[in-house]
Amino acid sequence: MTEYYRVELERADGDERHTDVWRPGPHNYPHEHIHLLMTYEDVMRRLDHLPLDFLLILNNFVYLHGHRFMDELASAISFGSSLDLDRITHAPHHKGLTIDVDDLNAFLQSFDAENRFVMINDDRIFWEYFLEQARVDAFYHKTSRRIGASFFTDEASCTYFMNKYLSGKGHIHRVEILEQEGMFVGDFRIVDSLNHKMLYRDFMGYLRRYWSGEKTEEPMMEVIFQGEYRLVAV
Repeated sequence: MTEYYRVELERADGDERHTDVWRPGPHNYPHEHIHLLMTYEDVMRRLDHLPLDFLLILNNFVYLHGHRFMDELASAISFGSSLDLDRITHAPHHKGLTIDVDDLNAFLQSFDAENRFVMINDDRIFWEYFLEQARVDAFYHKTSRRIGASFFTDEASCTYFMNKYLSGKGHIHRVEILEQEGMFVGDFRIVDSLNHKMLYRDFMGYLRRYWSGEKTEEPMMEVIFQGEYRLVAV
């Protein structure tokens, strides 16, 4: 029988939970990031040849430097109908790539006093939003990460997750299934391999691989569980 394990930041020995009422992050991204993520998605669906990180870098620059950066950007834009990405970011993987000024303005001008620029420095917020979009687009019948709890199938995977994503913090618990309402099993290695230098089109392809159940050569199986479960400290 398959065993399941879960990482918790605090010890939760004996806790019984139901995913209808217990939905810990990062699957549920902060509300203040919704406008940024939705606008980003709308622009990038049209510009899927661009690396993931360009608009995110742009957003963070505006958040950190405000009008000073916007003035510099306006000066760069004034030279023509398109803009070299590396003129703004100075990133080697942006060299030779351009964005149409109209598309750039569509992103920047969507922000206002109500929908402000927000710093995004947690990759998991970004990945989780697009994992859910990929599920809704083509795998809507599979258990959503937004309403499910994530488990691993061995302790080693939990340790890896803690070391990479939680600075080594956390406690491993064995999971006892009390009532199962839904379950999806995917290879977390696919998610773990994502990086901001990827092109948007390639990125979405990786997410579809995850939801299709494809496995890598050394899979790290992740379970998205919906229902009731009990945690037992290891």
